[in-house]
Amino acid sequence: MMEQYLPLLAQTALFHGLTEGELRRTLDCLGAAKKRYSKQSFLLRSGDQATAMGLMLSGSALLIQEDLWGRRNILAQVAAGDAFAEAFAAAGGPLNLSVVAQEDCEALLLDLNRVLTLCPSACPSHTKLVHNLV
Repeated sequence: MMEQYLPLLAQTALFHGLTEGELRRTLDCLGAAKKRYSKQSFLLRSGDQATAMGLMLSGSALLIQEDLWGRRNILAQVAAGDAFAEAFAAAGGPLNLSVVAQEDCEALLLDLNRVLTLCPSACPSHTKLVHNLV
């Protein structure tokens, strides 16, 4: 399921320095969920509560804000290997932007509480992960 994306994930700032085995265990520990999105579909909508951060696995998406008249302002593009929504998930408030698939894409969603919280049985790879966030 995730095998083809392990080299990409190992190069991200979040998982930097983890071996392939550590990466597999960490993804399991974090309850990582891979989701597919078709072009023009919403990964996240403005007003939603973000509890997960995302890592783009393939394809791309746009971070957009819409005004009262429905005009879209593009804030950024998210490509393979890029993280998104981590600040919103950490803040705990509603999103003030949307994430829209620019093309068919796949994203890895990680529960940010699990990323930031060390459980009693925290493995060394989780400790490395938290260190990468700082």
